[in-house]
Amino acid sequence: MLNITNMIILVMFGLTGDLVVNAFFTSWLASGWLLGGVAATLLLFLSIQPLTKPKNHSATSILHVSYDSTREVIQEINKEFAKKWKQDFGLDILVGQSNGGSGSQARSLLDGLPGDVTSLAIYPDMAAVGAKGLLPKNWQERPGVKTPPWSTLIVFLVRSGNPKSIRNWRDLTRDGVSVVLPSPKISGNGKLAFLGGWGDAYLKNRSTEEANAYIQRLYRNVPVMDASARATAATFFQKGIGDVMVAWENEAMMAIQESMNQLELVYPSRTFKASPPICLVETVADKHGTKEIAEEYISYFYSPQAQRILARFGFRPVHEEIFQECAGKFPQVKQFSLNDLGLDWGRAQELFFREGALFDQVFLEISKRK
Repeated sequence: MLNITNMIILVMFGLTGDLVVNAFFTSWLASGWLLGGVAATLLLFLSIQPLTKPKNHSATSILHVSYDSTREVIQEINKEFAKKWKQDFGLDILVGQSNGGSGSQARSLLDGLPGDVTSLAIYPDMAAVGAKGLLPKNWQERPGVKTPPWSTLIVFLVRSGNPKSIRNWRDLTRDGVSVVLPSPKISGNGKLAFLGGWGDAYLKNRSTEEANAYIQRLYRNVPVMDASARATAATFFQKGIGDVMVAWENEAMMAIQESMNQLELVYPSRTFKASPPICLVETVADKHGTKEIAEEYISYFYSPQAQRILARFGFRPVHEEIFQECAGKFPQVKQFSLNDLGLDWGRAQELFFREGALFDQVFLEISKRK
């Protein structure tokens, strides 16, 4: 039995529309955005549907459990959703959020964290929650999993002026270049950074050997690996460690703003595209009587208002018209996914991240050299 402490931010709107934020610690004891065909039609349908008044009027709060890099955007979406709920139905809704490393958040849900909704950085973390029966039986086919409302890219964050002339993945393996990124063993962003480098090397000649050798050279240049994207950002900017950080696009954009232009964003010519899934935690929502509200909340992420909020915080919206409105913010970059590498998440986990797989082999070899 584990005792898990999570930071919860509760956002509540009163009759005046004033935002009240209560932050407190609560412990639980374990008990291409260019979509075609059916997917595009489904997203359009979701984006134009009005909120539906729930049959259960007694449900007044929901909790969204998410990964580290969504803190700010989810807080803003929660605020606007609560306003709309009040406006449409005259009902107050308390919207809470819990953020942490994606794998840690998945484990927290399994250990009893009572989230009604969860968004996790990568599919395997969502699958771990689904495997324990917490999600709907058809969770893999739910819109938030099959066609998530957002996407982001893996990019590079460098010091102002880009003194090491970092342009592409191959530059990260040069002598004298220090790279910081999260651990792929425990971080969703860490896994995606690994796949970005491996995938770019593989796609050059479709050679597994060349891609594996690239990973060996890359991680020789990594002095520290943190547990999450947010912790890695603190290492890079606040502690001044590293010449380049491999990051979520949205995290990099936020870091640049906070650094007062001491950092720059570099897009490699080809990189990995991530579409973090979001889903109802059905067992919790059924227990709380919040299923209808939680499903309306997920649908709200596809609305034009929420899509514009996502874009403002550096996430690529999937609503095509909204994306075109802000296309200047998001450069066109060649993107690839696991499918382009001839893989799925199960195979990637087996080849790269399980105990004794490629990352462990590389880490062991580097450790011996030190």
